[in-house]
Amino acid sequence: MSNFKSAASCELGYPSGVGVNSAGEIIIADATGHRIVILSVEGACKKELRGGLQCPIGIAINSKGDILATDAKRHLAVVVDGATFSVSEFGAPGTGNGQFDSPGGTATDHMGNILIADKGNGRLVILSAEGICQRTVALGSDATPAGVAVDSNRNIWITDSGKACVQVFSESGQLRTTFGKSGKGDGEFNSPKGIAIDGDDNVYLADCNNHRLQVFSSALELVGLVEGLYFPEGIAVSHGGLLVISEPVRNQVRLFMPQENEIGFVK
Repeated sequence: MSNFKSAASCELGYPSGVGVNSAGEIIIADATGHRIVILSVEGACKKELRGGLQCPIGIAINSKGDILATDAKRHLAVVVDGATFSVSEFGAPGTGNGQFDSPGGTATDHMGNILIADKGNGRLVILSAEGICQRTVALGSDATPAGVAVDSNRNIWITDSGKACVQVFSESGQLRTTFGKSGKGDGEFNSPKGIAIDGDDNVYLADCNNHRLQVFSSALELVGLVEGLYFPEGIAVSHGGLLVISEPVRNQVRLFMPQENEIGFVK
C-alpha cells in the first residue's frame, strides 16, 4: 500500500463528495475547508479552488471535464470550467424551480444536464448544462436524498439516507423501483449516502452507518462488499476501475482497485 501524503495546504478537513476525471485526477469537495481540491494520480495536491465556496458537498465531472459541485450552505450549484477554472453559479435558497435547500449529491447525464439531490426539499432537481431548471422530481414525504447517479440506460438512482433505501427513476422521472430497507444484512442500509455506477452498470453504494460499501449488479444482486470503512460518504469510480471513497470523520479519502487491496489514502 502507498500512503499518499499531500502538501500541508491540501490537508483535508471534511472530504465529502469525490470524483475522478478523464486524466485520473481525484476531485474532492472539502466541506469544512470551503474548497474543492484537485489531486494528481499520485495523490499530490495540484490545485485548490475556493471561489466563495462555503460548504461544498457533491462532486461530479461532466464529459467536457468540468467540475460540478453543490454548496449546501449557500444553497446553490457550482460549475468549474475544466480548462480555465472559471466558476459559474446557479440557484438560490428556496423551494421554487431552480432553488435549493441544502443540496447534496450531484451527477450529470448523457445530455450534460446537472442532477442534484435537493436534500432539504426532499426532491431531485434537474438543470440544463446552462443552469436552467428542466424539472423537479418529488421523492415522497420525509425523503432525505443524499446521492444521485445515472446508468447507461439513463435511469436515475437516488439514495435516501433517512429511509435507508434507493429509488430508481426513468429519465422522464417515473419511479421504476425502490429497494433496500433499514438493517445490516445484504441489501440493507443504515444511512446510505454516496452512489456511483461503473461502465458495466454495477452500482456502488456507501452504506455510511454500517461502515461499508455494497456493490450491486444492474439486476440488484449483491456482487461486492468492502467492509472496515468508517462512515463512508462520497464515492466515485473511474473508467479504469479506480474506486475512491471518502471518510469525512477520519478526514481522508481511500483508493481501491477492483479485485485488489487498498492502494493508498489521501489525508
